[in-house]
Amino acid sequence: MYEVQLNGYAQIAEDIGYNPVTGLVLIYFEPFTDISDADVDHHVDSDYFSMNFFAHVLKVERNKELLPLLLERARQIYNVPTPPDSLNGCKDCQILDRVLSFIRN
Repeated sequence: MYEVQLNGYAQIAEDIGYNPVTGLVLIYFEPFTDISDADVDHHVDSDYFSMNFFAHVLKVERNKELLPLLLERARQIYNVPTPPDSLNGCKDCQILDRVLSFIRN
C-alpha cells in the first residue's frame, strides 16, 4: 500500500543528493488492546490513561520504474478534457459525479 509513497520519497531524496537510497522501510505502530480487566487500573488514572503500542517494520522494495509509469498515467488523465468514466460500484466516483453535476447545474 505504501510502495508508491515510499518510492516517491526515495526519488525525492536522490534528486536532492541523498543517493543512492538503498532500502525502504515503513515503521508503523498499533495499540496493544489485549488488556485484562485486572490490568486496566495500571493504565488509567483520574488525569490520564496510558496505552502501549507494538512497532511493526515493513520492508518495501525500491522500484525505480514504478514512479515514471504512474506519473505518466496521471499526466494522461490530467490532460483529458473531461474526467474518465466512473467505475461501477466506486463510492468515491459516485461522490465525484454528484459534486460535478452540482457544479455544472
